Amino acid sequence: MLSAICMVGAIICAGLWNARRSLPYNEAGRYFDPVTATVFHEQSVAVFGAIAIALAALAIASVIAIRRF
Repeated sequence: MLSAICMVGAIICAGLWNARRSLPYNEAGRYFDPVTATVFHEQSVAVFGAIAIALAALAIASVIAIRRF
């Protein structure tokens, strides 16, 4: 169960990373979406990528731990 929850979280974060990595950020590292009136920061791209990798690693580790015991 833990591995499935972690993989869902990893997939969501990876999708956010993929969607935001190619946005045209300005020199201040911000992107304004006029449709939703939302400001996205360039630093969030690295955070979403790191969270996706960490959750995927945790899911893999939990699967390995379950199979050992």
